[in-house]
Amino acid sequence: LGGNNGVTLLAGCIANSKSLEWETQTGRNSANWYGCITQLEPRGQHGGVGFKGRYNLSDAANMAVSGWDIRPTKLGDALYESRVLDGISDLPNLEMHCTKVVYWMGYPTY
Repeated sequence: LGGNNGVTLLAGCIANSKSLEWETQTGRNSANWYGCITQLEPRGQHGGVGFKGRYNLSDAANMAVSGWDIRPTKLGDALYESRVLDGISDLPNLEMHCTKVVYWMGYPTY
């Protein structure tokens, strides 16, 4: 959960559930579900991509996120270190710091 993919997923869920907006070098951005095929409305002449409304799917903004990681880094710090989300990393930091990461219980030499 503390890697680039995990913190990006969690920050995206927080940003979308709170309808966050932020400034970047190219202008103002707002949270959206682009790239999440389950949350997009069908588009195009034949319905194209997007499953929302076609099937009975949950709203991703309400999902519970949990997971483990070998690093004990707080998720807000991991988001900042990953540099994946330009200009938004400070917005969901406090909420991400409150998310508990289950410490990996394995062999350290693995």
